[in-house]
Order: sequence, then structure tokens, then C-alpha cells
Amino acid sequence: MERFLDGVFLSNEDQAKFCAKLNEDGKKEENATRLLAYIEKAETNQKIDYIISATRNFIIGNIEKDIYFRICHAIMNTIDEDLKFLADNIDMEDIPESLYTRGLLSSGLLYQSIIDGNGENNAYSFTEIAYLVDEYAVSYNNVEKYPNTGVYNNESYKTKANPVRNLIRSMS
Repeated sequence: MERFLDGVFLSNEDQAKFCAKLNEDGKKEENATRLLAYIEKAETNQKIDYIISATRNFIIGNIEKDIYFRICHAIMNTIDEDLKFLADNIDMEDIPESLYTRGLLSSGLLYQSIIDGNGENNAYSFTEIAYLVDEYAVSYNNVEKYPNTGVYNNESYKTKANPVRNLIRSMS
């Protein structure tokens, strides 16, 4: 818990903003309990660091509360090695099956993009939430990768993720 508190609050103003954002829906205690559960569940310092990055983005308004908690949930339900794989391969599509893809699929960060009837050439692509986890948590401090990390809202994923959805939109 100390690592989280030391890493996330840069000022008293940050603390006040965070408390206000947690209370926007009148559920401050419930939201705080959810966050504490994620922090306590973190089995590595790296995961705490990812939550710190997501929290900073939440505080400054880059992501909304529902997206913040989705990112925290995905981090806690994915092992560090799979999150590293995600960061290293986020620009890939139709990724061949592997231990990494199975782990990311089970945590909701991949979907099966190619289904082979024989089961030999199945492939996977990243979901919308995977892009958010990478940009606002896992790779947030990588300014070469994300030099202009900006505000995310529930509509902005359409321009970045799910190439199938974007293709269908462009055809209609």
C-alpha cells in the first residue's frame, strides 16, 4: 500500500482530485474498497506500478472511472509476463497461438480473430481494453511509444482498436 501511496500522489491537490473522482457517483467507499482489493491482490511491485500509472491518468482526467477500474481489473487478472508480451506486441494482429495468447485470452485482452476449422492456424488479436491497458498503465512511461497520451472516452477506442469493426464502419 505504501508503494502505491508514495507513487501516485504527487501533491495534496492530487489527493483531493482522486477523492473527488472516486466520489463522483456517490460511491466513494465502494470505489475505495474496490481499489484497495486490487492493490492487496497485486503479487508484484510491477503491478502496483501499473496501477499507479492508471491512477495518475484517472486523476488528471485521461480516463474515466469505469475504464480505470477495467484497467485495474485486467492488470490484476493477468500475469506480468503476459502484460510484457502485450506491451511488446500490441501493434500485431493475428498472433499465433502460444502460452501468452492463452493467458491474455483468459483475461479478456485478446480475442480469436482467425478460427481454423482444423484448429491448426488459429490466431488472436488484441481487444479494445488491451490497448487501454498498454497505453494508460503498462507502457504509460514509454514516451517514445505514446508521446501524446491523451484523454480517453468511451468512443475513442473505435479509432484505435478492433480493425474488423473499423473496416465494417468504413464500408457502410
